[in-house]
Amino acid sequence: MQKQEVSAGNCVIRARDSRFITIEQNGHTFRYEYKQSENARYIVAWKTMLNYKQEKSNQVCLIENDKNILWTEEFRRAWSCDVSNDGTVAVKDLNPVQYPNRKGQVGYVFLHSIVVISGNGRRLKFDFGQDAEIIAFALSPDGGFLVYNLQRYRPDNYRLVLHDLQSNKEEWRYKYPQDQVIHEVAFKGQRILAYSAPRPSAYVDRRYSFTLDLAGKLTEDDITEKQKQEENDAAATSASGAADKVIQILVANLVEVAPTIEANKRTQIGTKIASPAWSSIMKGQHPFPALYVVVSPVMTKSRFQEVNSNPKEKAHRFHLNINVFARSSDERDKTVEKCLATLAQKDEEFRKNRLVITSAPLPMIVPSYPGSSSYSRATIGAMVAFPSTSAASYMTSEKGLVRSSVTTEGNRVRINLTLDKAALEALRKRRQRLGKDESATNEVDEGGLYGHLDDGDS
Repeated sequence: MQKQEVSAGNCVIRARDSRFITIEQNGHTFRYEYKQSENARYIVAWKTMLNYKQEKSNQVCLIENDKNILWTEEFRRAWSCDVSNDGTVAVKDLNPVQYPNRKGQVGYVFLHSIVVISGNGRRLKFDFGQDAEIIAFALSPDGGFLVYNLQRYRPDNYRLVLHDLQSNKEEWRYKYPQDQVIHEVAFKGQRILAYSAPRPSAYVDRRYSFTLDLAGKLTEDDITEKQKQEENDAAATSASGAADKVIQILVANLVEVAPTIEANKRTQIGTKIASPAWSSIMKGQHPFPALYVVVSPVMTKSRFQEVNSNPKEKAHRFHLNINVFARSSDERDKTVEKCLATLAQKDEEFRKNRLVITSAPLPMIVPSYPGSSSYSRATIGAMVAFPSTSAASYMTSEKGLVRSSVTTEGNRVRINLTLDKAALEALRKRRQRLGKDESATNEVDEGGLYGHLDDGDS
C-alpha cells in the first residue's frame, strides 16, 4: 500500500500549534512536526515516525510563505529539523542498526548524522558513528553556521561545535562539563545560548545554562534568559500545592480505568522525575494495565492548542501526561480509549473541583525497542488549568460560600461564586485595603482568574 505524503507544489496550512502543523494538499490532510524560520518565510516539516522497524523512511519538506512546497525528501528517520531565513535546512537523521547488548540480545543503536541542504541545493553531511550522539543543533538565522553538541563516548568527550557552512570548515569546539546534558542551543544576535540540565537524565525541559560568543568563548549570561529561568523556578515552586490538588482530582476520577495508578509532579524546570513507582511499573511489578500520571508546570510555549483558557492568564497551568502501560497493543489501545472517554465524561466533575482541561487530550503510541521491554505503551497529553491559591481560597472556604462553579468565556476561565452578604462585604473590604477598589462592581480579577460575585441568600 502506497503511503500518502505531500509533494512539491501548492498547499494550504490549515492549523498549527507550537509543534505540529496541518497541511492540506490535493484533497488530503497531513499532520507533520515543524520548525519555522526567524523571518517566518520558511517552514521545514517532517512526518513523525512511530515504528522504525516497519517504516523504512519518513518525509521532510520545505514550505515557503505557507503555500508552496519547494521540495520533499525521504530520510531514514528524520528526528528533528531546523531552517534559516534563507531556506537552508538541517536534518538530524537516525539510522537504526542491529547491535547485540551485553546479555547477547540483539537490539538497535542509532547512528546519528546531520544533513544540511542549502537554498541552492548544496548538501553537506556530518556522520558521527555509533559511539556518539547529537541531542541539540541549530542553524544561524543567515544559514551560514551550524552549531551542535557532540557527545562522544568511550572515552567521554562532550563538545559544542561551530561549523562554517560556506567554507565547510569547523571553527571551534567548546568543552562543557560531562555532568551536563545540553538539550537545546540557539543563536541570539552574535551569541550562542545553551540550555542544559544535570545528568543522569537527558529527558529534561528547556533550562538556560550559559552563553558563548561566536569565537567560542564563554561570555556574560543572557540577562533576559536568566530572569526567565528565575521566574519559572519561582512560579513552579508556587504551583506545587496546586499540582498536588490536580493529581488528587485526576487519580480519584481515573481509578476505574486501570488497576494501577501512580502519579508524580515536577516542581522545578529542567530536573529529572525520580520515582520508584515509575521504575517498578516498567519492571512489571504492578498489575497491568497501569497509568502513570505526570503533572508539570507550564513555563514555555505549549505544543497543545488551548481552547478553554488564555495562556496569558496567571492561573496555574500544567502539562498533563498520562502514561499507559499494557501487556499488549490491544490492551493498550482499549485502555487509552477508556481513559479518553473517562476524561470526557468527568469533565463536569473536574470543573466542580475547579480543574479545567483546556486542550483536547492527544494520544500517542510510544514505540517499543527490541530487547527493551515486554509491555506496550502510549501517552495521553493535554493542558489543564487550576486557580491560584488566592482565588481558590474563596471557593474552598466553608464560611460564607453558598455555591461555586467554573465555566469558560472565550479565552478566559470564569469562577462563579455566590457568597452571602457578610462574606461579600468582607471580600470587598479586603480588596480595598489592597488598593483594589471594587465599590462599583461585583467583578473581581483575583490570582489571574476572572470571577463574578453574586449576593446570596444569607
